[in-house]
Amino acid sequence: IFDCDYRMYGLNQERIWVNERGTVERDAAGRPCRLLATLRVVTHRKEREERLRYEAQHDLLTGLYNRLRLAEALDSITAYNARYGLSGAYFAVGVDRLSIINDAFGHETGDAVLMEFAERLETMPALGDVIGRVSGDCFGVVAASCPETEVDAIADRILDRLRSMPIETP
Repeated sequence: IFDCDYRMYGLNQERIWVNERGTVERDAAGRPCRLLATLRVVTHRKEREERLRYEAQHDLLTGLYNRLRLAEALDSITAYNARYGLSGAYFAVGVDRLSIINDAFGHETGDAVLMEFAERLETMPALGDVIGRVSGDCFGVVAASCPETEVDAIADRILDRLRSMPIETP
């Protein structure tokens, strides 16, 4: 018995996922004589699985890693650095007074602030290897290779970038 999923190109060159499941019939001498199989299109199932996998690892508002995935990355980087005698850093970065923004202007505005905040963190050159949203107003940045002598300077760069210009909201 075999059961496998693979991608193919359809008639219009679109990618489709198929599942092939079957068995081999053998003759009296044990030699394969016939293959019986079914082929099913499972593109929707594969897309749903991929969406669920993404949602399990990412913050849906910002697209950054969620707390669980960020913690896994931090553990992995920490173990790697310990093994090879390297140093790294973890920065916790928060949005001050987000609850006041939400109360005064609504959650749509608060969400816009969080999305812009995340965008600014993501687009900082050479900031960190992994960025994630830890909780409502808190983000985590893992710098896998960061000498202790540079931690303060990097923290200052993060704050300068986030404070450099106002965040425009709807």
